[in-house]
Amino acid sequence: MTQSKIEISIPLKKEDVVVSKKSFVKEEIIIKKKPVTETKTITEQIISEKVSVINADGEEVIEVGSEE
Repeated sequence: MTQSKIEISIPLKKEDVVVSKKSFVKEEIIIKKKPVTETKTITEQIISEKVSVINADGEEVIEVGSEE
C-alpha cells in the first residue's frame, strides 16, 4: 500500500488498567490450648450381660453372665 500525501496514518494507542494485590501481615493472634480434666460419675443399672465366644473349632459358645 502506497501512501499519498493526502493520506496520513496515525497509530492509535489503547491503555489497559492493571490491578494487583499484595498481602501482608497486619495483625497476629496467639491462640493457646489449656488441657482440662473432667471427671463425671455415671450411675446406670445393668440388667444382664451376654458374652459370645467362638472356640478354636469355629463353634459359637454363648455364656450368660450374672444379673445385677
